[in-house]
Amino acid sequence: YVMAALVFYLAYGLLKRRFPDRTAELPPRTGDEACDALILEGRAALEQIGAHEAALDDAQLRALAASIGRQGGQILQRLQERPALAGDLRTFLRYYLPTAARLLDACVRLDGGDAAQDVRARAKEALRRVDGALSRQLAALDEYRLLDLQTDMDVLEDMLRRDGYAQPPEGGAR
Repeated sequence: YVMAALVFYLAYGLLKRRFPDRTAELPPRTGDEACDALILEGRAALEQIGAHEAALDDAQLRALAASIGRQGGQILQRLQERPALAGDLRTFLRYYLPTAARLLDACVRLDGGDAAQDVRARAKEALRRVDGALSRQLAALDEYRLLDLQTDMDVLEDMLRRDGYAQPPEGGAR
């Protein structure tokens, strides 16, 4: 049995190296074709950002790329949950993310000259601004989500009281 286990683990290790794990991201199915297309565009931009992140030699740029990618992914998740937000997020997904990807691509391709350093510094500042904008947008989406949840809870409480399943709050009616 020991020999069989050893052969199994050896074969498993070799096959794992030969055929690495692959994950396929399913196409979005929000019920809104325009929203699905927007999500696919956003995913493509995030994929480019991730590829550029791995190729960057500047730690600050890598951190910015990682943050933009993480927040962009969270925004895409919120959009997939709530397709009605497509109009509000269109600019982020069609302009900010692809522009961030192009800036990162330029930073990867720049050589080390003085002019390149100036361009890299400007690109870094622009990416900081995009990162900040994504952060603010994500906070606004979370606030919207909380407000929506509070509204749902208020409606539930009112319905329970109206149907006689709950007592009115102390201090009178709301």
